[in-house]
Amino acid sequence: MLVYGLPAKYTYNNGEQILQMPLPSKVRLFLGIGNPGEEFENTYHNAGLLALETLASRDGVKEFQKVSRKHFARAKGNTFLFIRSLTFMNESGISAEEACALFNINPEELVVLHDESDLSLGRIQFAFGKGPAGHKGVASIAQALGTNDFWRIRIGIRKPEELRRKASEFVLSKISKGDKILLSQACEKIGDSLNLPQIKA
Repeated sequence: MLVYGLPAKYTYNNGEQILQMPLPSKVRLFLGIGNPGEEFENTYHNAGLLALETLASRDGVKEFQKVSRKHFARAKGNTFLFIRSLTFMNESGISAEEACALFNINPEELVVLHDESDLSLGRIQFAFGKGPAGHKGVASIAQALGTNDFWRIRIGIRKPEELRRKASEFVLSKISKGDKILLSQACEKIGDSLNLPQIKA
């Protein structure tokens, strides 16, 4: 399910309602944040990196390349520029600031992809200009850029049985096979809303 902090937009295809992402056309860069290293691969806290891989692949990206003397890897798609942060989550602002400076990106042209423990698993929310609400990666970016005026795609990771648990108690857990399917479907919906082409099997 997709949830919006902004009015939703829809188009119709043979009677089917299709959700359109409420992002302005000037958006240029997608930044995925998480934790680097094998220890943190396939964890809930890295849901933003999962989304980044999905969107980049659908936009024609084959691989990311590490940028010399920077804390990120980059890939140029057919439509957007994709940045994978190589810092730990709490230092995401380093990658954001470096990428925006190198590619001359204004904050309002940036979309940050990140996990969100305040949303149920598989739910997606688009937000702009809002505070980090306790998310340390987002807080780091806001501090580095000196503003909250950038786009965010919040990817829900909280399961019903975790409603009473602190986020720190489960965000670094490995994603289960069933949850991976739900998160992958959510990432595909983001790609659909961007009108990115489906990858043929």
